[in-house]
Amino acid sequence: MSNAGKQTNALEAIRQNCVECCFGSEHDVASCGCIECSLYPFRHGRNPYRKKRSENAGSATGESCKEVKDMLNEKSTIKELEEQARNTKLYIDRVVQAATGMTLEEIHRAALQRETERKDTTANGAER
Repeated sequence: MSNAGKQTNALEAIRQNCVECCFGSEHDVASCGCIECSLYPFRHGRNPYRKKRSENAGSATGESCKEVKDMLNEKSTIKELEEQARNTKLYIDRVVQAATGMTLEEIHRAALQRETERKDTTANGAER
């Protein structure tokens, strides 16, 4: 049973190996009793650990889309999301200000100023 020139995937190669191991008898592959063989679960040319498409279909398409739609319909209008973002920014500003004594804008401006000063210093040093 030679498939010279034919490209096979791993499961087909395992199946061919099992048929050869059973002296060319496909019937003997099905009734193989060599359960300690690492290829035993794959002897039929299938991966027994892979879920069937019907088991994955609901979670990959319908259910997850429905869950997202339900979530958006429940509580997420654009105005509500914008309000949540504003509230989150205000909360973060308060926490940062309590910890540093500065708002995020002040920290950002100071960082930009330091960066500009560093570039100026580097440029002046290179000119000398």
